[in-house]
Amino acid sequence: MLRFCAKKIIIAAVIFLLTLPSPQLVLGEKKGPGLIKNGREVSALPLRAVAWEEGNAWSVAPQELDLGRLEADHIVNGLITLKNAGAGSVPWSLEAPEGWGPEEAPALSGDLKTGLDYLRISLRSSMVRLQDNPDGKKVKTYNIQLRLEAGAAAVIYQRSLPLGDYREQLHIILPGSVSMISLKFKVAEETLGLVVGGSPRLDFGIAAPGRQLERQIKIANRSRETVKWRIIVPAGRRSDIPENLPPLKGRYVSFLNEENKGGAVYAPPPYLKDVLELSGKWLEHAGYPSASGSSNQLKFHFSGTGIGAYLWHGPDGGRLAAYLDDQLIYVYDGNYPERGREELPLVDGLSEGLHVLTFLNGEGRTVIEGVNIYGKELKKGNPGWIHVTPDSGTTTRETDYANIRLDTQQLHPGQYGEQILIDSSQGDIALGVFVEIIPEQTLKFFDIYRYVNKRGYLYTNNPQAEANQLASGGYRKEGIAFRLFATEAPGTTKFYRWYNGKNGDHYYSYDFKGGGKSLAGYVFEGSIGNIATSRLTNTRELYRWYNSKTGAHFYTTDQKGEGLTRKGYKFDGIAGYVR
Repeated sequence: MLRFCAKKIIIAAVIFLLTLPSPQLVLGEKKGPGLIKNGREVSALPLRAVAWEEGNAWSVAPQELDLGRLEADHIVNGLITLKNAGAGSVPWSLEAPEGWGPEEAPALSGDLKTGLDYLRISLRSSMVRLQDNPDGKKVKTYNIQLRLEAGAAAVIYQRSLPLGDYREQLHIILPGSVSMISLKFKVAEETLGLVVGGSPRLDFGIAAPGRQLERQIKIANRSRETVKWRIIVPAGRRSDIPENLPPLKGRYVSFLNEENKGGAVYAPPPYLKDVLELSGKWLEHAGYPSASGSSNQLKFHFSGTGIGAYLWHGPDGGRLAAYLDDQLIYVYDGNYPERGREELPLVDGLSEGLHVLTFLNGEGRTVIEGVNIYGKELKKGNPGWIHVTPDSGTTTRETDYANIRLDTQQLHPGQYGEQILIDSSQGDIALGVFVEIIPEQTLKFFDIYRYVNKRGYLYTNNPQAEANQLASGGYRKEGIAFRLFATEAPGTTKFYRWYNGKNGDHYYSYDFKGGGKSLAGYVFEGSIGNIATSRLTNTRELYRWYNSKTGAHFYTTDQKGEGLTRKGYKFDGIAGYVR
C-alpha cells in the first residue's frame, strides 16, 4: 500500500514539473545533474550502471556523429554516451567548436559519476540571409544554432553557414586526455516534399516468410519548378546509391495504425498490442497516438541497447517526460514556432536485454510517431526483394504516388532494414524501409466450429462457453469449418460477429463497421479470432455466401459453396484468408 502511494506521489510530482514554465537558459550556466524547473533544481534519478570492456575508467562514444541533412526550420538531434566504470566521479569539460559564437563562448562541464551520462546535441536552422561572397555574388546563408546539453546544464552557440557539407570537431577534455568527436552535417535547401503516412520512414511491421507487403508513398512538390524524380532501390542498381549515404542506425518501429485513421480513440496496430500500453486519453492524429493535458501515459517494451523517439513539435507542443525502466531520463519540450518532426535519441550504451520506455505528457499537445531501437543488427534482403511502381516521374503542382512492395519469399527470420533513394532535380531523399520476419511455426491457430439450425449458421472458437446459446437455439454441430489465427499473429486482424434476432442470421467481417453491409437490426457479439486480410503462406480464401430470401450468411473454404446454391445461396465475396 505504501509503495502504491509513493508511486502516485512521484507521478503527481512529475506532472507538476511538466506544467511549470520553461526555465530561462543562460549561456554558460552550469548546474549539477538534474532538471532545472522554474529556477529550482530537481535531481533526476540515475540510470543503472553498465559494464563494458576493461581499460580506461571512462569512455566516450561514438567518435563520429552524422546528423544528416539540416534544412531551413528543421531540427536534427544526436547523442554522445559518456561511461564511467570507476568508483569515483570523472570531471570533464567541452569548449565551443572553432568559429562558433558568441566571442566569449562559454564552456560546458560536469562530473561523470559511475554509470552512464549523456551529452545531447541539437542543430537548428533558421533565418535565411543573402550575403556577398568574394566574387560579389549573393550567397544564401543559414543561421545555425548548436545546442549542447548535459544534465540540466546547456549552452547555445551560433554560426552563419552557406549550403554545403560540414565537419566540426568537439573536444571533450577528460583527466589526462582529450576525446575528439567529429560532428558531421549538411546544410541543405528544402527538397522535394515527401510524405509517407506522415513520415519519411516505412515500417512494414512483422510478417511471416512468403508474404508480399505493400505500402504507398506520396510525393509532393514544394518548389515552383517542375521536378523530375526517380526511385533507386538496393538491388541490381545498388551502385547507384551513394556510398556516403548515412547508414541506418536501429530498427524503426512506427506507431501508425492505418485502420485507426478517422477514429476518435487511438488503438495500437495488432502486431504492437503486446508491447505498447496506453493509459489516460490518447486520441489518434493521422493514425498516430496524440494526447493533450497531463496524466496520459504510454509504455513501450523493447529489447536492445538504446532507444530514440520520433516526436512532433509545433506552436501547441507540450512537455513530455521520458523514463527508462521507471527512471526519469529526460524532459522534452515540443513547443517550437514551426511544425515538424524530429528524431530524439534518448539513451544508448545500455546492457542488452528487456527495457521499458515510458512517456508521461504534461500540458500542451504530444504526438508520438514511433521509436528507433538501437543494438539490433539489421539484415539486408535478397536482390530484388524491394519493388517500386512507378520508379520515376515528373511532378509540378500535383501529387504523385508510388507503391513500395516487399517480397519476403526468400527471407530468413530476423530484422531487415534498407534504404531506397529518391533522386530528384531538387535534391536527394533517403527513405528507410523496415520489416521483421518471424518463423511461421511461431504463429498460433485454433479451430472454428460450425453449427446450424433451421434459420442459419453460427461459427465459434469456444463451443463450451456458448453451450447455453447453442442449446436454446437448437443448433446442430457440423464440425470444424476452418482455423483462425491468435490475436498476436502479424498480418491479421480481428474477425467480428454480429447477430440478427429477427431472422437468426450471424454475420462476420474484419471491418468493425461491417464492410459495406448495413448492420441495422444486428447486435455486436465480439471477435471469434483473427483473420488474415491478404494471402499469407499456407492460407486459403474464406468465401462468403448469401441467401437473399432468408437473409442468412454462410462461410466456407469451398469455392463452390458446398452445394448451397441449390438452396438459394449466391457468392458474396471473400471474407479473408484462413488456415
